[in-house]
Order: sequence, then structure tokens, then C-alpha cells
Amino acid sequence: MLATAQQTISISTSAASIAVPALATAHVLPAAAAGPIGLAVAGVALALTAILSRKGPKQKVISTQIVNELEPQLQANLAGYMDTRTPASRAQALANFQAAWQFLASSQACGSPDLGNPGRACIADRGRGGKWDWWAMYYDPIAKDTPPEAWPIAELLPAGSLSNAEWLLPAALVVIGALL
Repeated sequence: MLATAQQTISISTSAASIAVPALATAHVLPAAAAGPIGLAVAGVALALTAILSRKGPKQKVISTQIVNELEPQLQANLAGYMDTRTPASRAQALANFQAAWQFLASSQACGSPDLGNPGRACIADRGRGGKWDWWAMYYDPIAKDTPPEAWPIAELLPAGSLSNAEWLLPAALVVIGALL
């Protein structure tokens, strides 16, 4: 079973805080007994341990995982709206984008303090003017689009043929006839 990004953040932070001091003690004490060469080898081991337990690379992987899961949903949202282009689907698509953006910036995603600079970059890179401006790619095409209005039946009839009240009965009869 795959861990969620939030679980991964907690696990990696806890593991690093436990592992680095334990490894330092495990390498330094025996190395000190072995003399100057042993201390040099222990120093390399400590340096490697510090590099491998850094948060930065893990934070970047987690923030990338979050956007890799979220972006296909935004692409589907835009495509779904463009397929329907109704006022109702426009309102829903804009609300969907807003919800996705709020999630991205929340403490449950890239806004988590545990993600540090990679988390902040995750949000900034997808904000207005960022490297991958999600607002320009997934919000603006919907917000700037005007869905076609439903055509009133009166526009389909020849000019001056019937007044608005006069066409209601024939239209109703046509609809009832089609249902039967």
C-alpha cells in the first residue's frame, strides 16, 4: 500500500531525526579508537549519512508527487468544461480549480511546513507568472470563455410569424407528440 504524501513527510522527518545521531555515535566512537585514519573514514561516513538524510531531495520528490497527481485532474476539468460549455459547467469547473488550488497551497500538500523550500517552490511555480502557471493554463481558459446561450425558440421561427404567446401552444403540442 502506498503512503500518502503527508505520511511520507512525517515518516521521512522522523527517520532522519533518529538516524543521523544514531549513525554519528555508531561511527565516531569506534573510529576514535582506530586512530586518525579511522576518524577520516568515520568523517566520510558521517558526511554521506548527512547527505543521504537531507530533507531537500525528499521534499522535492513529495511535492512533485503531489502535483503529478493533481495536474491530470485539472486537465480533465478543463477538457470536461470545453466539451459542455454551459453556464452550469463553467461555474462547476471554476469551483473545481479553486478547490484544487486551495488543496495545493494547504498544509496537507505543498503548503506543508515540512516541505520547506521545495513546497514553497511547488506553489510559486504554479501560481500566476510561475514556470508552470496553472492559472493561465487551467483557470483562465474557463474564466474567459463565454458559454453559448441557449437559443430561444422565437429566433428559430420566421420573423413576424407568431408572437411569444402564440408559439407556446404549437411548441407544447410538438413536444407532447414527440413523447408519445
